[in-house]
Amino acid sequence: MTVKHPATLKKAGGPASTSAITMALRERILSGPEDIFLGSEADLLDEYSISRPTFRQVARVLEQEELLVVRRGVGGGYYTRHPSLEMVGTVSGNYLRSHNLTLANIMEVLVPLSNLLHQKAATSDDDGAREKLVDIRRRMISLLNRDMDIDTYLLLAKEHAAVMITMAKNPLIGLQLSVLDQLARSKMARSGLLPTEEQAEKAMRLRV
Repeated sequence: MTVKHPATLKKAGGPASTSAITMALRERILSGPEDIFLGSEADLLDEYSISRPTFRQVARVLEQEELLVVRRGVGGGYYTRHPSLEMVGTVSGNYLRSHNLTLANIMEVLVPLSNLLHQKAATSDDDGAREKLVDIRRRMISLLNRDMDIDTYLLLAKEHAAVMITMAKNPLIGLQLSVLDQLARSKMARSGLLPTEEQAEKAMRLRV
């Protein structure tokens, strides 16, 4: 499926600027679903009336933003993509870490946000999601009743949070929780309260 864009971006007396093309394509991608064929390079050069070097500059920016995928070969061309929560969370986390947040700063927002998530999930009418939560909690409890596999437990906890975020129907809550959770874990690891990723990997190798 190819999505055509009816708007033209020509200025009076010349072609649109690189920033205008970037903004237009960004809005076009975010206003629709993922994995939609935008066109070949030749198609998009013609549609936006720009040079190949200018278009490739635009494409690089959108690829870095995880909004554009280039596929080679038969059926290749430019396809839409939506940024992942992990990528946005990492960028946001880096920004916040540069401001030297304390663990107390993080928990001041994380705790009420977690409470809000539970409140929103509790009022959800998604019966399928409720069944998933019950199953995940049952599996988590079963781990506590025997020699606990911490890696499995953490994976289940992450899955549990993802289901609740879906039930809340507010992606902003999910984004903020993801960013704050990453920051809190990083702070605790650097303080020695949690193992670092390297320490966890070493422990897993020793267990195997």
